[in-house]
Amino acid sequence: MKRRFARLNHILIPTSRGERDRFRNSRFGRFTALFGAVYYRTTPETQLVAAIVAFAGLSGLDVSSTDAHLMFCLTSALLVASLIVSQFYRLRAVRIEARCPPRVTIGDEQRFTVTLRNDSDEDVSRARVLGPFLPWDGEWVEPRPNAIRVGAKSAASAEVRARFHQRGQHDLDPFVAAAVAPLGLALGPTIASDGCKFVVVPKVASVLSLRMPQPRAVRNGGVALDARAGESMDLLGIRDYRPGDRVRDLHARSWARTGTPVVREYMQEAVTAVGVLLDPSGQDDERYDARLSLTAGILRFLTQNRTIADLLVATPQGRELVVGSRFASIEHALDLLACVDPCEQQSADALAARVARREHPWSRALLVCGEIGPWQRAVTQSLLRVGIPCGTYVVSNPTQLPERQGETERVLAFERVLSGQGLAL
Repeated sequence: MKRRFARLNHILIPTSRGERDRFRNSRFGRFTALFGAVYYRTTPETQLVAAIVAFAGLSGLDVSSTDAHLMFCLTSALLVASLIVSQFYRLRAVRIEARCPPRVTIGDEQRFTVTLRNDSDEDVSRARVLGPFLPWDGEWVEPRPNAIRVGAKSAASAEVRARFHQRGQHDLDPFVAAAVAPLGLALGPTIASDGCKFVVVPKVASVLSLRMPQPRAVRNGGVALDARAGESMDLLGIRDYRPGDRVRDLHARSWARTGTPVVREYMQEAVTAVGVLLDPSGQDDERYDARLSLTAGILRFLTQNRTIADLLVATPQGRELVVGSRFASIEHALDLLACVDPCEQQSADALAARVARREHPWSRALLVCGEIGPWQRAVTQSLLRVGIPCGTYVVSNPTQLPERQGETERVLAFERVLSGQGLAL
């Protein structure tokens, strides 16, 4: 509910950077930019003086009985003079840069480091940094730095923090900086940085243990790590040399003892391949976020236990990612999950056929969903028919579906997943 109200507050503001740029280049956008330029030239002190001007103007309407109009003339003249004089206070030979981490967990603080680099031979006594207008899900944690001093041929940095409450790609407008005019009532012409791009990723559930269904056969139980360079493989023993064997595998001592060339024989390391299926149906709410969080927690648990996790979003288009050693990292999986919006599911039979054709066969599968319905049961049966047992994890509202644990089915409350407490699945 809070998300809906926040979005309504920004309903007239374009969400993406491209849409905002198109609006700025439009005729109406260029007209409104004039008022925006005046706003960026003001300071908190300017707003206080403007309030005094408005109060003095209202109080001095009757010039015959009060001298309040003199205060109005004085303060308004001071304000206008400051705006005019501020034109001559420019940040010459000064560059502004803004950096931030490429990803941040939803609800955590995102730190922006704003750096002013002064390439001139003169000091910049006072410069003020202004942050961009945040999207509907963002809020500044603390006020922006009041004034920054930058010496000649040097740089100065300031850190600002914000929180974001909606997962997905974020592309913010530039940070701007300007010199502060005398009396602090106006800012000079601004300089802008590049925009800041980052991804707000879902929280990773704390999975302490994971009970998975036992595979029926070992025929599709693992993925061989075929890149031998730099790997440590188990030594099976020695055997007679055969043409084509690598010279570096020759065992010199055994050759000298027997008089016959022999080579070492290794067993290449193999790891278990587990498919993690994400049900993308439902509404974009806390329960859906908890489903993504549990999926991320299962992926991290599997990769920490040297298991190849094959993430597959069960949509007709089918976004997928292999996570584990020598494959994509858990950070890449979080980037994918951050951009998965609720949508229609792929049919159970098509999904099972798609899994059966995969390059890396699965030994078992884990389905993360929001309910137990006909589609979820059909997926489990279809995977079982192709020899892949499937365990189901349901993230639901406890008032609708109480928590329970079965042999191949586990129901969890979404508040418990999002709380960060350890989960023994």
